[in-house]
Amino acid sequence: MLVRLLLTVSILPILCGCASINSFLATTQAKIAPRERDRQVSMSVEEMMEARDVRAGAGDHFRWMPPVVQKVTVPAMIRGGVLIPTHETYVIVNDASYVVNDDKTEAVRRKYSIPAGVEIVSPMRGSDVVVAVFRMNRVFDESTVVPIAKVAFLFHEKSPDRALALSNDEVAQIGNYLCSFSRERGADFITANVVESGLKSMKTYTISQTQMLFLSNGYVLAPLFEKGMRKGES
Repeated sequence: MLVRLLLTVSILPILCGCASINSFLATTQAKIAPRERDRQVSMSVEEMMEARDVRAGAGDHFRWMPPVVQKVTVPAMIRGGVLIPTHETYVIVNDASYVVNDDKTEAVRRKYSIPAGVEIVSPMRGSDVVVAVFRMNRVFDESTVVPIAKVAFLFHEKSPDRALALSNDEVAQIGNYLCSFSRERGADFITANVVESGLKSMKTYTISQTQMLFLSNGYVLAPLFEKGMRKGES
């Protein structure tokens, strides 16, 4: 009798597990018909994007906005009786998302002759200031305004990393720098305010039609004007 009781107790959890697994499989199969399941597996990437109403590529209704990530310094702290020393970590300032393209963005592309493969970033849908952003290896130790004629060879057959279409004084993040730009209507120069060292040091640069701003983090900023991109920038 005791042996039978022990055998029953030892087998009971296995039977319960089988019952729960069978129940789960039955529920899953009831919710997902085999034909529907096979159809979803065989869907192409384009079909899945279309099903989510998200379209990739130039000229489509949506465009991808990457996340804004910034490195911050975390002060030393004691947690659970353990000392955690000062360290650096990355935080997401803005989550990645899909945003809707509009005719205004495409109008900026045509007006400033921005190549089709270059993304136009315009969070507030402004166009007071349009700046081409090139990503390069670091050239100068400090941010420097340079005449285009002296560095045109660096940009031969090189397209911008992206283009910024911003309202006056709108802030944009370029690498680890925060920048804002302003331009008076019809002016052939822009004013750039660049925060280079945390939030303690801001420098102001005036960039004309014939100049580019080399940031010390390797990015290069070239203001665009109504006549289109200048020779050597595309």
